[in-house]
Parts: sequence; structure tokens; C-alpha cells
Amino acid sequence: MAAPDLGDERWSQLLGRRVAHRVKQTAIRSGNILVKLSGSSALVDGYVEKALDRARVER
Repeated sequence: MAAPDLGDERWSQLLGRRVAHRVKQTAIRSGNILVKLSGSSALVDGYVEKALDRARVER
């Protein structure tokens, strides 16, 4: 499971045995900011870039 190509470091994994109950965890580090998201794969993939952008603006 590849993490999106964002930030300095990135990590992603799927948790769960059944397809319907899988949870995706993704963490992105950009400088001294760390954003970690957990949830359905589609939602995590859809919001990770927005979450990182928001964290950069609000620091």
C-alpha cells in the first residue's frame, strides 16, 4: 500500500482481515508537521493532501 507522494516522509498501511472492515492509516511528515489519518481507504486518499495543506497554513 503506497502512500501519496507528499512531504519528506510517508507511510501507509491497511488494517483488518475482511475487505469490508479494512482501515487505512497514512502518516505524512513535512518539515516539523506530522499529519496522520485513519479511515476508509477512499476517504483517507481523498483528504490527506487537504489535511496537510491545512496543517501547514494553521501552524
